[in-house]
Amino acid sequence: MLNNKLRTLLIFGLFLLIGGIGVNCAPKEAEMGFKEFQASNLQQLRTLQVKLTYVGEQDKPIPTVAFTSQFNTLDLEKFRPFRRPGFHYGNDDLPNIWTFTCSPEELQRMVNTLGEIQAVRQGKVIGEFLSFMMYNTTPAGEKVHEAILDAEMTKLLLEKIKASLDPANKEGIEILDRLAQILF
Repeated sequence: MLNNKLRTLLIFGLFLLIGGIGVNCAPKEAEMGFKEFQASNLQQLRTLQVKLTYVGEQDKPIPTVAFTSQFNTLDLEKFRPFRRPGFHYGNDDLPNIWTFTCSPEELQRMVNTLGEIQAVRQGKVIGEFLSFMMYNTTPAGEKVHEAILDAEMTKLLLEKIKASLDPANKEGIEILDRLAQILF
């Protein structure tokens, strides 16, 4: 009887490791190189969605920040299938999501500016602090790009996103400032 229980636990553990239960893996065909986002024209950027999720250790909820253009409606469920295994995206599921809109021009500046950060451009995991994820739907299908950053790169990311916003986008600037205050 003990052998059967041990065997069941081992099989279940292996099943979890290879992603069989509760782990949503991004399909390879849905992954998109950062340069493809940079090559998007203003019309395509109208439907770009961006999400910033704290994925580190925490003892209280930390709001996720999400934004898109004023021509689109945010849909955080679109990001769910692309969550990386092994990271906690629980803040995305809380009711307190901070959102704002921006122009396609602001989104274009953001994408181009963030391309200067190698870890973001290459979609690297360099820590367990913040997930930066972009999602868009194109005629070729769903496209996503994610980088998971450490605290130092998160500060740089937030500064660059904020600098890409128009000064008149007070809501976006305020939300990014509030997130930085909570994180740092």
